[in-house]
Amino acid sequence: MRQGFLEHSPHALAHTLREFLAGLEPLEALTPRLARLAVPALLIAGACDAASLATSRALAAALPHAELAVLEGAGHVVNLAAPAAFDAALLGFLERRVAGGAPCPV
Repeated sequence: MRQGFLEHSPHALAHTLREFLAGLEPLEALTPRLARLAVPALLIAGACDAASLATSRALAAALPHAELAVLEGAGHVVNLAAPAAFDAALLGFLERRVAGGAPCPV
């Protein structure tokens, strides 16, 4: 991930991130729309990701058919920090969707 950041100029990267983050609606504004989603959702967060763990929990609470997997020992880039646990969480979620019949609750 560090290498990916280093491939771009600091000025361009900072500008892109600022523009992207500035355009995001706060979670509180999205909550009513999220509550209407009738699709399964999986959120995977690292237990050591202090910046995003609370938001992941709030998203899981806002989405009516969400599951939250918090992986111990992982930080923000959870799929790289704990790839086996990440894969297991994702595959388990997908298997439960297939075993449960229809991919979307109705």
